[in-house]
Amino acid sequence: MNVRDVMSNEIEILPYHASLREAASRMQELNCGFLPVASEEGNRVTGVITDRDIVVRGIAKGHTIDAPVRESMSRKLHYCFSDDSLSQAAEVMQDEKVYRLIVLNDMQKKQFVGVITLGDILRQGETSLAEAAAEQISIKAA
Repeated sequence: MNVRDVMSNEIEILPYHASLREAASRMQELNCGFLPVASEEGNRVTGVITDRDIVVRGIAKGHTIDAPVRESMSRKLHYCFSDDSLSQAAEVMQDEKVYRLIVLNDMQKKQFVGVITLGDILRQGETSLAEAAAEQISIKAA
């Protein structure tokens, strides 16, 4: 099974200039804790903002809730490709110590096409794969 078979592909993308308040509001409405952020031109994902970024990189560092997400977003993108296997995606998550990956269409175009989470892998019955990745991810957090 490939990433494209289980990823979420209807993902809202925040504009670079959106405020932390807007990000938090959208996360609440969508019941999620992670949103990709697009460049100023809006044609390319240049970062992600998480609920943790809003609090730890934003509010705790003195940014107001009206500050733009670009000041608090994670700029390092962890990604995989839509034709990667679930085990390849889990390995990237494990190596990068993250529970979610941006999904790009292919190595040449590198266009954003979705997001895959460890939960997506788990829901496919890949329990041992998900557990192994989660165990390695949590080692860093401990």
